[in-house]
Amino acid sequence: MSFGLFSVLFMFSGLACSSAMASMPEKDYLEALRIAQRKVDRQAALETGQTGGALSSSWILRLYGKHYAPGDQWDVIAWSFRPPTMRMTGAPDQLRMTAQAAAFHYKVLSVNGGAHSSVTIEVTQTRNFGLTPPDPRVHRIKLTIENLTASTQKTYHFEGQPEGALVSNEIPSTMTPLELFPLNIPELSTARRENAEKVPVLPEFAQDLARKAGFSPQITRATWFHQDDFFGRPVEVLWEEGEPWPSFLRTANGIAILFRKERS
Repeated sequence: MSFGLFSVLFMFSGLACSSAMASMPEKDYLEALRIAQRKVDRQAALETGQTGGALSSSWILRLYGKHYAPGDQWDVIAWSFRPPTMRMTGAPDQLRMTAQAAAFHYKVLSVNGGAHSSVTIEVTQTRNFGLTPPDPRVHRIKLTIENLTASTQKTYHFEGQPEGALVSNEIPSTMTPLELFPLNIPELSTARRENAEKVPVLPEFAQDLARKAGFSPQITRATWFHQDDFFGRPVEVLWEEGEPWPSFLRTANGIAILFRKERS
């Protein structure tokens, strides 16, 4: 067994106590290990310079066209999936996938330079398009994104708790329903990349709001990134050159679109 696979096995064994992992069939467990191993291999290739199409060290400059600067801001609409199995009903018209929609404002607070620079972004819930904030207890979310990989640290700041609560970027927390919304981008350094050929088709429940928000990515200057999360589930990112954030993001729990861009 390779050292990388041993590390992955150790990582998964730490989760075996959870009911989800404990009840996972052996073949699914082994497939999850293989997926995690491929991610370890891609990261190792990145560190040795064998990137195979991964992003350069300055992913922000490459995609945005400039480095983030304090005051840069944009807005996102996100949907948290509500699968039919979550609703105790047998009515056919209620067995379709639905979702909760929410609006968020992003603002760059600070940028730390250097070889391993990072950017701190504040995310707040808004009432754009008449949407209700999913968790009024959360005053703001702080994302700290590493420039080298686009890996993110996420901290929730609740009302009356200015110190904030740091959560894992890989395993969702249960402290707030905001964890089910795709608010941060996945690690991009090990993602597969390909040129975009068509605009993503949004789920039916998102189409009307997306039209109101003017969702219309310029596909000729967009790139798809394909990644997998901690559990091997696919993550898709569509990023247009010159935009500060993905135009479209899909995770296992939801989707998000960029709808208003402002530069300082």
